Amino acid sequence: MKSGKEIGKILSSGNIPITELRASLIIDAKDGSHAMLLYLVE
Repeated sequence: MKSGKEIGKILSSGNIPITELRASLIIDAKDGSHAMLLYLVE
């Protein structure tokens, strides 16, 4: 995430206006990532 913020700062330092969008991790209950996260938490 740190590198994404750095890239945003570099791009916004120019003369052209930008819109910066950030995404977060979405975990579905049927996804393997969800099962792994539950295993790690429990």
